[in-house]
Amino acid sequence: MIEIATIATDLMGANCYIAYDKTAKEALIVDPGLGAAKKVKKFCDEHGVKPSAVLLTHGHADHIWDVAAVGEDNGRHIPVYIPSADKFWLDAPADELGVRLPALHWRKPERVLPVPIESWEATEGVFIRMIPAPGHSPGSAIFLVAGNEEDTPLAFCGDVIFASSIGRTDLPHGSESAMRESIRTLADVMDPRTRLLPGHGSRTTWRNELENNPYVLRAIASS
Repeated sequence: MIEIATIATDLMGANCYIAYDKTAKEALIVDPGLGAAKKVKKFCDEHGVKPSAVLLTHGHADHIWDVAAVGEDNGRHIPVYIPSADKFWLDAPADELGVRLPALHWRKPERVLPVPIESWEATEGVFIRMIPAPGHSPGSAIFLVAGNEEDTPLAFCGDVIFASSIGRTDLPHGSESAMRESIRTLADVMDPRTRLLPGHGSRTTWRNELENNPYVLRAIASS
């Protein structure tokens, strides 16, 4: 079974996740934002696992700032997966987002790969399938995880869906109309039982958001 740990990062309260199969001793690191690298290393050392891949749900600076530090630990270059439409953020994420981080130096990861179209084994025992959900950014996506506890659907949802909210669409390269369409698609294809692990805030379920999230309700009603 897959274990999931949440790491608090230091920029905009973004969540970083560590997903691993305890029998495999390999870990998938999801959205290692500012300050995540040291915390990820400490967690992995304590639990006897080793990062073997990084998944970026989208390219915004608060979700990716420590990706090179995590992905190149001890001279290794583990694969960094990002949706193709958001790869451009990796050139200068703070500049693209229009935020100032003058005391910080951006390091672009060396081994960047597009997220596969089909389901794939991101690390041993951790199978991922992407559902594109643009709007917050061009490449924003939901990532379904197979093999988790109790066989309940689980998804890393980045900044697409939050508890009682959705990701902003007024940032550079965002699109309100694309977000509405993405929500309607998710309502059609995603199991309501799915537990959502968002990029900010607390965990929720897709059923709860379908029933109570005003932004989701409005998007569905406008179809």
